[in-house]
Amino acid sequence: MAVIEEIPPIMVLEENAGLRIVFRFRNRLWGTITLAAGLAIIGAFGWYQLRYNNWSWQVGLFSLFGLLLLYGSLYSFTADQFLVVNGVGRSIRFHKKNLYGRVDWERRGDQFKEIHVFRAKASRGRAKNWSILLVGGDGTELFLGENEFGSFSREGAIELAGNVSRLTGIQVHAEES
Repeated sequence: MAVIEEIPPIMVLEENAGLRIVFRFRNRLWGTITLAAGLAIIGAFGWYQLRYNNWSWQVGLFSLFGLLLLYGSLYSFTADQFLVVNGVGRSIRFHKKNLYGRVDWERRGDQFKEIHVFRAKASRGRAKNWSILLVGGDGTELFLGENEFGSFSREGAIELAGNVSRLTGIQVHAEES
């Protein structure tokens, strides 16, 4: 059992053309966001340390958080991840290359359990956005979406999941509102 389990980031709809749908992790967007946030946090607390010469556990904790954000930007900038839905072969091809290694596979639609459309639980009830989860027969789970946050509406999520289903034969299971 791994100490840290990697959860692949959400892949966003990039191309939807007839018999081919492509989802991709937008690594440059997330790399830039985490780089800017990490540098800002480290810079702010570095300035505080130099100005007030007051080292405390809060400064250390926030600096550690800034370093984790910088690690996240390194992960994002080096990551290449996409999923191609092929309607001709009724298959799904997945590619992931990042700091942890490389994974490439292609599977037929009948090797997947379902496409699950749901709203995640949030601290105050249900999340606003809808999630699309591709569930493999071996337990593999990959998140898909219209944007980095999933899908803004249930109808949009069901439509996108239905397009994948139409090309691969994977059944869609959609939760109610």
